[in-house]
Amino acid sequence: MIDINIAMQVAMRETEKTDGFAPWTRQDFADFRAFWPVGSKERLAFELMYRTCAAIADTCNLSPTMLSEDGWLTYTRQKSKSMAVSPLFAGGPDWFEATDDLRACLDKEPANLVFLTTMHGKARSAKSASQWFSKAATSAGLDVGKAAHGIRRGRAAMFKENGAPSDKRMAILGHETEAEATRYSKSADLRKIIEGTENFQHFEQLPTSHVNPLKHKGN
Repeated sequence: MIDINIAMQVAMRETEKTDGFAPWTRQDFADFRAFWPVGSKERLAFELMYRTCAAIADTCNLSPTMLSEDGWLTYTRQKSKSMAVSPLFAGGPDWFEATDDLRACLDKEPANLVFLTTMHGKARSAKSASQWFSKAATSAGLDVGKAAHGIRRGRAAMFKENGAPSDKRMAILGHETEAEATRYSKSADLRKIIEGTENFQHFEQLPTSHVNPLKHKGN
């Protein structure tokens, strides 16, 4: 007779691997913006991560010295040491869904060595910034577990839904392999991908900026 350890089987099921940080949705983006006004450090942190798709640890180190004359930001990711680039003040492609919110936030800030600072103008540590931002997300009414890294995953899914090629997604996210780019965009809605960018908003909760530039382009 073979003994079966039921408790062990239950424990194994409970500890199965997950997809990690939950990706933010467009509704999450809209809710956070509605709660935290331009001029708050929380809103600035969000807009930096939305625009650059950087992890919170990298966001803490982003600085004006990383900007090109035409508004593109280039930085090296701490985790993978790979290079990433984003249109910080440049327009960017349509699938990027750029907004003017980051510029509005930075207009409220004094000049500093890094973009994101404490109320006293000091640079933030990555660990404390992660905890601080998670509290900000909870205060904005987002689901428990919606952390800073979920913005990066949500943007990756958005790019894929909008038809961005994998090499361009990789350049912005700082990914070195297509497998990594695919994993990060796993939450993309397949129906939106199939229907194309002209229709992908029809079944979404809310557009990121309430007026989707892809849907209304050329109207």
